[in-house]
Amino acid sequence: MDGNGSVTITPEKAAYTQEETVTLKATPVEGYEFQSWSGDIICADNPVNITMTKNINITVHFTLE
Repeated sequence: MDGNGSVTITPEKAAYTQEETVTLKATPVEGYEFQSWSGDIICADNPVNITMTKNINITVHFTLE
């Protein structure tokens, strides 16, 4: 997160099984809007579904409205 919003992870747990689907939903604070995801996933879908096949790093980006 970059301080301009939050991310909800569903299901939220410490570890995921191989091929498990995880959903990330970005919610910006007032005055900002969701822009994109970067890292191991590069897209502008919100929410985004990820199939776990390895450990991943993802960053959410928000911009001023």
